[in-house]
Formats: sequence, structure tokens, C-alpha cells
Amino acid sequence: MPPGPGSGAGRSEFRGLFEVLRNEVSCAYAARVTRPRALIFGVSGQDGPWVARDLGNAGYEVFGTHLTQLPPDGVVTRSVALDLMDEQVDVRGLIERVAPRIIVFLAGRSSVAESWKDPAGTMTVNAASYARILDAVRDIDPTIRVVHASSSEMYGDTEGIIDESTSLRPNSPYAESKAVAHRLGVEARERNGMNISNAILTNHESVRRPLPYVFRRISVGAAALALGLIDELVLGDLDVIRDWGHAPDYAQAMALMALAPEPDDFVIATGVSVSLRDVVASALACVGLDDRWDLIALNPALARSGSSYPVWANPDRIGRTLGWKAHDAATSVISIMVTHDTEVLSDQGRRSDVLLRLG
Repeated sequence: MPPGPGSGAGRSEFRGLFEVLRNEVSCAYAARVTRPRALIFGVSGQDGPWVARDLGNAGYEVFGTHLTQLPPDGVVTRSVALDLMDEQVDVRGLIERVAPRIIVFLAGRSSVAESWKDPAGTMTVNAASYARILDAVRDIDPTIRVVHASSSEMYGDTEGIIDESTSLRPNSPYAESKAVAHRLGVEARERNGMNISNAILTNHESVRRPLPYVFRRISVGAAALALGLIDELVLGDLDVIRDWGHAPDYAQAMALMALAPEPDDFVIATGVSVSLRDVVASALACVGLDDRWDLIALNPALARSGSSYPVWANPDRIGRTLGWKAHDAATSVISIMVTHDTEVLSDQGRRSDVLLRLG
């Protein structure tokens, strides 16, 4: 089992990375690397491996941090266990020793529902730790390019289509923490001339998304229904409307932002919003259970409080500026995930753990 956050083993691994880097670099800061380096905070999450892949393909040597779960093999040169709740962690020292030209901040808490249980912790991880990173970058080398994974949740129940000019209206601890970090980046760029960009991400999903996030719950549930492993799939509010994209597409957008010559803020979205009801219908159709709504049960307790507002987003600006466009929207993403989860659940060795987490 990997060392827990803040554990002695985790701290030892952190110090160990410093020693390795200290031994391999002995020149001045600007001259001590042959390939440009990127540092991804939170490289083992849903988006991190794909951002690492894209930056690696662009010629960067990629380093990362993780909490407890190691990134997939071959994703980064090295990754170190790092708990951003621990204010004693030497973030400045890590940046000095890695000497990155690019930093991507993907670390933090991403669940709106969980943020209500620990608002202070959510603010610490998502905003205060990011502020420490910005302080370090300002002092070490303000030309380092930083990309922050922001969120469309910052706009709350805004009516109409959101874009980069839409006013922020956060309505959850998670959204508040993202709004604070977002504004910190904007201020650092405008006041101090730092190279900070915000990727304003709408919901995005993939086979790396863990349960109990609703998209993964739907994909696993549809596969389990088709295989006769469960009798019904229990969900919450199916009338929620969101712009759901595919995580590899969104990772590509963040990599493009990191490689862009000028910093900027961009809405990352597909431009197509659908309801969860549409997603469930597509998932059932993928496994030959078209219109089998008798297999779907609703439990209001699973509905996320305060999320009934629709989200419509306009990604045109990043398309015009960086040439990015999403390849997959919600219905094709759920098809990819259902196909994957059907294969996983067909393997008896992996089946029990997945079904246990489905509940």
C-alpha cells in the first residue's frame, strides 16, 4: 500500500526526490537541464496522465506530485507523494530543484458535495496551497508558465451561456475555493506580469473517473445491468443539464495553454449541453437496453443540493486562439466508458471491487 498523505514514508520519499535531484543538478538554475521540464501537481488524478503525455510529446521532461495513488507507469520521469494540506511541505524547494518551465496545477479536491463537509479543508487545498505555489514562482522565476485547472462551477446558477467575461457567482465551498484560486492567478498576471493561465473547465469524464461520481456510476451501472449483476441502477436527479466533455480532450486544451506564447484564460467545453436523462438513455442503448427505464430507480437523497441549474458554455475563444476543439461530447463519452466498464465487469477478478464501490 502506498504511503498515506503526510506519513513518515511519504515525507521520506519527498526528501528522497530532493536528494536525487540535488545529485543530478549542479549548475546554475537556468542552465541545469537539457530538456525543458514540466511539473504537474496532482499528476495521478483523472487529467494528469493525459496532460503529462501531451507535454511529453511536446518535448518536455515531466515531473509530478501525487497524494496516495501513483501515476501510471511511464507517465512522468518521477513523481513524489505530496499532501497539500501539510503547510510544512517545501513547495518552494521542489520547484527550485525541478526547475520547470511549465507548472500545471491539477491537485486539490474536486467534489462539490464533499466540499460541504469540510469547507476549510477544501479552501486550504484548492486555494491556499496554490497561493504558496504562486508565491514561490514569483520569487524563483516569474516567467515560469503556470496553468491552473479552474472550474465552471465558479459561475453558479448564472443564466445563459457562460464565457470568459461572465461574472463569477460561486455557490458552494468548492466553487468558492476555485474562484479564489482563479482570481489569485488573474491578479498575479495583471499586477506582477506573471505567466498565469486559467483553464475554466466544464464537467469532463473518462474511464479514470472514480466512483461515486455520477457519470461513472451510470457507466458502471449500465454495464452491470447488461451482465445481470444488478437488478436496478439507483440515481438522483436526471434533469440536471451540464456540458460534459472527455478528459483527454480537456487535458489537451490545458497542454496547449501551457505551451502558448502568451498567458490567458479560456473556457474549456464542448459547447453541447445535455441532461443526465439523455446520458442514461445513451448508456442503456450502448448495452442493448434501449428504453428500459424500469431498470432505473430514483433516490432524491442522491441528488446534489443546489445543482438543478443548467450549465451552457461557449468554448469559441480557445478555438479561435489556440485551435482547440473537443472531439467527444457527453453521449459519445458515456459510450466509451460503458464499453470499458463492460469489459472490466466481465472479468470476475475485478468485478467484486467495482460492484462494492457502486453500492
